[in-house]
Amino acid sequence: MKSTQNITSESLKAYSNSIGVDKIGWFDASNFPKYLKAIDERRELYNFQYKPFEQFLSAGYSGGQYNTIIVLVVDYFFDNNYTKDDFKISNYTRFCWQTIEPKADLIINYLEDKGYKAERTNTPDRAAACKAGLGFIGKNCMFYAYDIGSYVGIRTIGTDFKIDENNEHDEQIVNTLCAKCNKCVNVCPTQCIDKEGYKINPTKCISFINRHAEEPSKIYPDDINQLGGWLQGCEICQDVCPLNANIKHKKQVIFSKGIDLYGMKLKNRNSISKNELIEKMKEVNSLEYKRYICEYLLELKEQK
Repeated sequence: MKSTQNITSESLKAYSNSIGVDKIGWFDASNFPKYLKAIDERRELYNFQYKPFEQFLSAGYSGGQYNTIIVLVVDYFFDNNYTKDDFKISNYTRFCWQTIEPKADLIINYLEDKGYKAERTNTPDRAAACKAGLGFIGKNCMFYAYDIGSYVGIRTIGTDFKIDENNEHDEQIVNTLCAKCNKCVNVCPTQCIDKEGYKINPTKCISFINRHAEEPSKIYPDDINQLGGWLQGCEICQDVCPLNANIKHKKQVIFSKGIDLYGMKLKNRNSISKNELIEKMKEVNSLEYKRYICEYLLELKEQK
């Protein structure tokens, strides 16, 4: 067995900073009682096809498998200056996982090179990021990293390494400014955010509808104009959020040349014109996503 080398919290932070991780935190591996309670109450999750309920449930149990849960947060925001009347593609689709995953690989390699076991976990990302003291949950149920905002990717890593300091926080932290604001609730076109906040109906969320096109439980709005021309994702609640205003993003995102939407290969841009979409739509390999485009997005544009 490979002998382990000493790692301090300072050295881990220094390495993560050197590879472009914006925030890193950790806590002793433990379960997530608030998450598990919420999952038990969300009966609509029981019937999701894209993700079996057992996966939701197992995510709340991390105690015993690892000694430490390490949480990485990386800013993926690039721009939200969407071209008027074109179909929009979210920052999340274009940059989130492309940016954070390579950094997670480097952290895992770093720990393994020191003689420890490390792997990605199924831990609930937002709850874990709160427990690691990196931010809070907004009324729109998004995680907000301190000083960065909500346009962040989160990756959790389980390891047998025991870090020399434990800075565990609560698994759900609320910002006082967010608690007094209702902009995200009021602006959501499909009203998927509960009027009191901190709870959403994912089946009505535009981002859920177009990112999980094959999910039978999704609910299309009665008024197709509510879909707002979002080809992939939706960032309306984040765009209007005062907590995201005036954030100075690093823009150190990984800008891949193209993206693949259900077989439709597009250049990595934040919008696409109607004519371009009609031409590229023949590449779509999902009947439900093709329906979303034909019956909802293209019809939406034709009404204007």
